Amino acid sequence: MTISAIYLITGFIGWLAATMLGYGRNMAIAFLMTGVFGNIGNFGLAIINFRLGDPAMESATIYMVTVNTVAFAVCVMAAGWLRNGGFGALKILFRTPGFVILPFALFFPMTGLTPPLMVSRIAGLLGNAMIPLMLLALGLQLRETKHLDFGIPVLVASAVRLVVGPVIAFGLISISGLSGYEASSGILQASMPAAVIASIIATEHDIVPNFVTSVVFLTTLLSLFSLTLVMALL
Repeated sequence: MTISAIYLITGFIGWLAATMLGYGRNMAIAFLMTGVFGNIGNFGLAIINFRLGDPAMESATIYMVTVNTVAFAVCVMAAGWLRNGGFGALKILFRTPGFVILPFALFFPMTGLTPPLMVSRIAGLLGNAMIPLMLLALGLQLRETKHLDFGIPVLVASAVRLVVGPVIAFGLISISGLSGYEASSGILQASMPAAVIASIIATEHDIVPNFVTSVVFLTTLLSLFSLTLVMALL
């Protein structure tokens, strides 16, 4: 839960920054979404495997599941609340495939049962397909975006995701009791760029999608430098 807390704090700081800068509710929610939803799946797991190797993958995968669940819930509910109020937020959340499928995804790990071979192979194929699928989704989002915006709001949101996130991670993890691969993989997961799924959610609910897509693009590009620094500090 420590990594989830880091992402929640980062998202709150993004929302607070947008509010203090007077950007309005739409932009505040967009800042929240880009802060709370990092690309810790296809990008994060690959980076951790590259830097830390197989011993860190178990903890990194657990972080991915918990953080993505929290991020899905926060982003979808925030978007639903903005458009439809509190009840509408809950209604949209329970119609979201990623949230609905979660109990089924957790059944085998929590019970210790071995999934049937067919289920295991299908899940493996779908998992391997996620990286090209997300790249395709990002490409489609960029194609639909009339122009990318690299103004002050995008720079601030990108700084929240790539700078504030790692700083909070180094501070919070150091006092959380985590150590070794668990701590290192947690810091890396907290340092990831904004996720493509945040852009998809923003587009679906019409929450300044051009802004969110610009943040996803810029943070992914800048993470080449920020992640290099984070990996050097581990």
